[in-house]
Amino acid sequence: MMHQRSLRRLPAAGTLICVPACWFAFRRLQLRWGATPEEAGGKLPGDDLIAVAGLQATRSVTVNAPAERVWPWLVQMGQRRG
Repeated sequence: MMHQRSLRRLPAAGTLICVPACWFAFRRLQLRWGATPEEAGGKLPGDDLIAVAGLQATRSVTVNAPAERVWPWLVQMGQRRG
């Protein structure tokens, strides 16, 4: 028969196991959010600037519009812009 003290430790033990496992699973998905395997594994501009990156993340969004309509929105993004 389990003691009350042992029963109180079960939620804490479950949390210690579940939180890291869930974090690692979500982190893997988050680093490639929306990107196809080809996009995530392919070469991108700037890859040649750093030989070994400490972190690599590829996020992608498909925009169903011609580049001429998307580009004006992209150029306004960045520090002190938009």
